[in-house]
Amino acid sequence: MSEGFEGVTIPRWEYRVFGKSLQKPSAIIRHHPCLRERQSADLYILSEFSTVNCKIRDSVLDVKVLLKTGKDRLEQWTSHLKISFPVTLNDIDELAELLKVRKFPAKLSYTEEEFIQTVRQCADLNLIEIRKKRAGYLVNGVKVEIAGLTVNGDNFQTIGVEHEAPDKAWKVVRLLEIDGFENMNYIRFLKTAFPKRQGQRG
Repeated sequence: MSEGFEGVTIPRWEYRVFGKSLQKPSAIIRHHPCLRERQSADLYILSEFSTVNCKIRDSVLDVKVLLKTGKDRLEQWTSHLKISFPVTLNDIDELAELLKVRKFPAKLSYTEEEFIQTVRQCADLNLIEIRKKRAGYLVNGVKVEIAGLTVNGDNFQTIGVEHEAPDKAWKVVRLLEIDGFENMNYIRFLKTAFPKRQGQRG
């Protein structure tokens, strides 16, 4: 998500693909300026009943919501919540509503460890860690990310395109020749590739 005037979050249109090897589009991207490279370990919280993108990165609870799917299968996402631990009960109650699960046990606040343990006890939630090596590029004025992922010991690659204007994002999707791939956000990818087994807890 980008920040507009006075810190207002501007929703962005996104297109993301996953694969074992995305060599051709990666080669096109690497001809453009690299903005930065980062590594992270992200813990995703998946709900059986919600499309909300919820993760913990660097002790920050980060929640994005899908506003709509538009033309050319682009998805419009916006940042909804981004707070550091410990988090308050009000924040946790709001998160439970977004995830469409029962409210978490009432406490004045949750540390990161307490929150993770509580999520693990919820039968309708699943926790999956992704280790990422990400590189961000600027392709014709549009942000593009290449990332190497390790999930449950398995390796994947993902490419994400995002911009406030859907037509600009789509032009880059076509340029990279990834429009033939399904647009799949992180939550849908994890639910598809690593489904939660019956009786399994987070």
